[in-house]
Amino acid sequence: MIETDLLRQKTQKRRPRAQKARKKGGGGFNIIPIILALIFAVILIPLTFIFQQIRINSVKNRIEEIETDINRMQQELESRREAQQTLLNLQEQERQLRERIAIIASLNSGRAAYAHMLQEIADNLPEYTWISSLSESGGKITITGMTLYDIVLPHLWDKLSNSPYLTNIMIENWALTSIGEQPVVSFTLTANLVKTTVHREEVENE
Repeated sequence: MIETDLLRQKTQKRRPRAQKARKKGGGGFNIIPIILALIFAVILIPLTFIFQQIRINSVKNRIEEIETDINRMQQELESRREAQQTLLNLQEQERQLRERIAIIASLNSGRAAYAHMLQEIADNLPEYTWISSLSESGGKITITGMTLYDIVLPHLWDKLSNSPYLTNIMIENWALTSIGEQPVVSFTLTANLVKTTVHREEVENE
């Protein structure tokens, strides 16, 4: 009996140690949180990579769109520059053509005016009056001549003043001379040749 009681006491004393040992060990190693963390990492990392790749692709697409717009605008700008240069070239060609046409018209007008002026001098030349020389320089006409009667010179001046091809008519160097024994009056008449009647009106208004 006594031995049985002693064994029971020893057994009761040993049990708390085992329980303490189990409590101290924490009930064993828990692997579930680690597994969950690994699963989360396995899922999250690819998703993060996919989202980042989507954003990168979106940025690349946007950059390509911007580059396309820039190239298009540069092409439009270049086209406008070419069109503007073409317009400037055409305007320059037009200006040169106008200058050539004006020169040709001026020459034709000058020749026509010169011919008309000669005709008017011949038509209005008084009797017993003749022309010794006629020259033109820079639009200025110089006529030298002689007449038997000085009274006809004002008449010649008056007739030529009504010509649409002459302006600023002046009789200069009016002098008595002789040809052999015949007394004559030598004179010099100057005038400005007007190419058109419109031009003459502008000259007279100045």
